[in-house]
Amino acid sequence: FYAGCTTLVATLFGLAGICCYAYIAHWSNRTTFAALTCARVVVSTAEVVQTLRLNPGWGISDEVLFLVGEAAVRPLIGMMFYIPILVLQSEFVIKGQEAIVYGTLAGMANFGGLVAGAVGSYVTNACGIEDCHFQPLPIALVLSHMALPMVIVPLAYLVLPVK
Repeated sequence: FYAGCTTLVATLFGLAGICCYAYIAHWSNRTTFAALTCARVVVSTAEVVQTLRLNPGWGISDEVLFLVGEAAVRPLIGMMFYIPILVLQSEFVIKGQEAIVYGTLAGMANFGGLVAGAVGSYVTNACGIEDCHFQPLPIALVLSHMALPMVIVPLAYLVLPVK
């Protein structure tokens, strides 16, 4: 049942994402990166709300929050985030050197993902989340899914080229 609902909701949000991407396609690389990072942070509030158990008090079931937040909107924002990165990578490709440049940039992106995983592991250990002790989980989520990504936004304006 959840797989079917997730697919339906994700498809609807995917269609909305296509419309949104048509709008943001004309933005600069910096603005696109900053806006989509902020969108990721906003979507991450659903996790914090759920772990603090605020959603039942607001009349939102866990199932609905999961289907809309984690199962549909988060992947949509991830896909919208991935497309500009590919376009940005293609801007750095030198004619005749496509495989080397793209492979190097893709490898650097994978390295970034590994660093993110290591930082997440460190935050989990630093917050004392182990075995069945999940009380500090909201703090870890705020740090790793909200605060740390927002630290990177100002760097986008220093590092990314103007489109």
